[in-house]
Amino acid sequence: MTSWTIAPEPFGSTAARALWRAYYTEISDRWYQREYGLPKDDSEELEQEIVATTGAEFGPPSGALLIARYGGEAVGCAGVHLLEPGTAEVKRVFLLKKVRGKGGADLLLDAVEKAALDLGARRWYWTPGLTWWRHGPSMRGTVL
Repeated sequence: MTSWTIAPEPFGSTAARALWRAYYTEISDRWYQREYGLPKDDSEELEQEIVATTGAEFGPPSGALLIARYGGEAVGCAGVHLLEPGTAEVKRVFLLKKVRGKGGADLLLDAVEKAALDLGARRWYWTPGLTWWRHGPSMRGTVL
């Protein structure tokens, strides 16, 4: 049975950079398909965004970047960082298409919730603007 592991990793790691490239490419491709009917975006603008996004906000002591691995392969990520004491932002929650539906999303969300709590957050925003408040054993299901 293939297993999942989720652990913090430096924001500049090879796995993080590869996953951010996949994340931005997928979002860009969806947008270009919807707006222009084009199947893919190979634009210089996309490349500039990928290069400009360092992920430094996910570094300690006020942030964490989690990398999800399935069978040892880096296949997903989630970042969390404090906006102010008690309030965090969750960003770049992503799994590669090939592992979606294999149970990784729940594990990744559990791990990012724990990371946010470890940073001292009692509420957080998940871009694009959903607020999760601490309520019971899990924040999921309490979107306000």
